[in-house]
Amino acid sequence: MRLAAFRARFHGQLVDQRARFAENGIDYLRAYPSAMLGRGRREAARALRAGARRLARGRLARAVDVDAPARPRRWTFRHDRPAPRSGAGCPLNAARKPTAVGQRRIVGTRPNGASRSVSSTCWRRRTQATRRGIALGAALWLGGCTLGPNYQRPATAEGGVWHEPLAGGLSSAPPDREALASWWRQLGDPLLDDLVARAVAGNLDVRVALERVRASRAQRQIAKSELFPSIRGRLVLSPNKPRTSDSKESTGLQARWTPDLFGGLRRALEAAREDLGASEEELRDALVGVAAEVASNYVALRALQARIALADQNIAAQAETAQIANWRAQAGLTTELDVDRAEGAVDQTQSQLPALRSELEQTKNRLAILVGEPPGSLDARLDERAPIPTAPAEIAVGIPAQTLLQRPDVRRAERQLAAETARIGVAKAARYPTVSISGAIGTYAISPEPIASLSAAAAAEVGQVIFDYGANKARIRAQKAARAGALAHFQQTALAALEDVEDGIVAFTGEQDRRRKLAEATDSAERAALLSRDNYASGLVDFQVVLDAERSLYSLQEQLVGSEQLVASDLVRLYRSLGGGWTPEAT
Repeated sequence: MRLAAFRARFHGQLVDQRARFAENGIDYLRAYPSAMLGRGRREAARALRAGARRLARGRLARAVDVDAPARPRRWTFRHDRPAPRSGAGCPLNAARKPTAVGQRRIVGTRPNGASRSVSSTCWRRRTQATRRGIALGAALWLGGCTLGPNYQRPATAEGGVWHEPLAGGLSSAPPDREALASWWRQLGDPLLDDLVARAVAGNLDVRVALERVRASRAQRQIAKSELFPSIRGRLVLSPNKPRTSDSKESTGLQARWTPDLFGGLRRALEAAREDLGASEEELRDALVGVAAEVASNYVALRALQARIALADQNIAAQAETAQIANWRAQAGLTTELDVDRAEGAVDQTQSQLPALRSELEQTKNRLAILVGEPPGSLDARLDERAPIPTAPAEIAVGIPAQTLLQRPDVRRAERQLAAETARIGVAKAARYPTVSISGAIGTYAISPEPIASLSAAAAAEVGQVIFDYGANKARIRAQKAARAGALAHFQQTALAALEDVEDGIVAFTGEQDRRRKLAEATDSAERAALLSRDNYASGLVDFQVVLDAERSLYSLQEQLVGSEQLVASDLVRLYRSLGGGWTPEAT
């Protein structure tokens, strides 16, 4: 009974609706295509005929009595309800014409000849604006939510000027970048220029640092790829078994993406970039060190050659003095004691040659290793004697702040500090939830059948650490401690850099003064030795005076050669402390 009553009410409702459609010239079957199918169409037709008669009776009654109500219904159709004020407050409603009182609007029609419902248009615009606002807000939130501190360069203790006064050709003018990058060219030795160029190209330490740079670049790319979705392909082939002729084949694509909600992946990428910067500075530091080491060993090589030549020269002079003593002994003018003492001086000087030659060969081997070649490969080019390189007349050292910006070791320590700072954000982001979105699409087919089935799936995963016994907090504390250690290392490196430059200035200027004094003393000793030898030949002085004069001369000559070596070595050290020997294009 209830079902029959429901159908009667529903059919009456349907008939009334179709009648109203007909009054307005609307085809109900076109408005509701589902009504054209099967049983629904037949029932609708029967209800339409019954409803038409019912509607006609109501109209006839109203024609007789205008105030007579229509046949009552148990509920009100939605066409009889007062229209809600949808779109109130929308500026588009100003163009909407009001509907006459008591006039009913049929669903599917547009009132007053309007082309489209203004309220629905406004609603759609509001919906689109809301969606855009939500998307924009989500993008801003996701892009701006990055945990952890941002890196700020710490203050250093450098001053405006150097503590030691600049002398000996040193000036506080800013050094030329190109001149500082190839400072060894200022020494004016073409062979040294060639050795440094070969060392930069073939040194194994430089190659190791270069490979570390390449590895860091790869790590940066890995960290960057974590921000984007990953897609994998799959192909499975199952050949037929002996008893069957069917074979199975399935293909598919799998995608997975983890949105960086709290900036952990971005902080990891930032740390990877800073690690790359640190490895690049390590390569530059290796270039600085190799150039300085080649120059220092080259200076030592030339100094050893000068000492060997000086020893040969003194041996010849002492042998001449011994010959004079022998002649005087044969003439009875002196004793054999003077002859023995003269020959002993010659032997003493000759005993120094093996050690000097051995050290010279070791220096040659060291230079060969620095340029990346086997020992002995440079002997033919290095055997020819050349003077010790001399310093240029003027050297620009700049100011402390410029030095800290130029030195690769300070720059590397700063990049390491920045990387440790970024890793704090990585540790903090690990405490928050992670969201992973995955999807897959694929086909599955059996060989005799020409049609393959297609399947697709999507899923979202949210993960959150509930209890880890304080592990995440401990990781954050550990990373903060690592950053504090990196900060201390940076400050220590900066102070050591300033110390290197100050010590280099002191050593270079002081050794230049010492070399000038030694040069004057050597000139005086040469005159004294020559005079004592002549006086001994004339019998005016004894042989002890000659020995003392020659020993003093040889000692001063040795010291002068050593001082010239130290001046050149201190210059190399000063250039190295200034961070010279690299260019940005080198990495």
